[in-house]
Amino acid sequence: MKSSMVCIADDASKLDEFAAFFMFGIFITSDLIQSGRAVKLACSRGILPFLRAILALIEVVSALVSATISISQQLKVGEAAGAIEVGVGLLFIRELSSRAYLGLRYGGKKRYLEFIVILILTVLFGFYAHPFLVEMFDSWMPTSEVDSFDVDVVQSDNK
Repeated sequence: MKSSMVCIADDASKLDEFAAFFMFGIFITSDLIQSGRAVKLACSRGILPFLRAILALIEVVSALVSATISISQQLKVGEAAGAIEVGVGLLFIRELSSRAYLGLRYGGKKRYLEFIVILILTVLFGFYAHPFLVEMFDSWMPTSEVDSFDVDVVQSDNK
């Protein structure tokens, strides 16, 4: 017996998008803050420290862009759990739980407002980038691709 199954993932809900980008944002926010501070402080210390700080900033921005693309792709195919896993997995290996706390402290004071603002901006970046990336993924799909495929359905006599 053959059955035709359509293989189309449902679009991700806004709650799935929020969860994925929020989890990612929690981890990368402190890195964005620290790399920005490093560039600011390195300006007065010479060319070599400035170049190292710029390299760190490029690395963090690259992580932000690549994770946003990966999360968006996972959300496009309906894998909300996979989207969260991608975002957190890309950054968890860097031991960001301790870095998140360090991102809140600067000059002996806790900077909650700066942390929260950067976190919100990161989540908003993800929300605004996601529709653009979905359109980009759709444009890469060949138009002659088959929308459905045949699957052999095996019925078991064991009940």
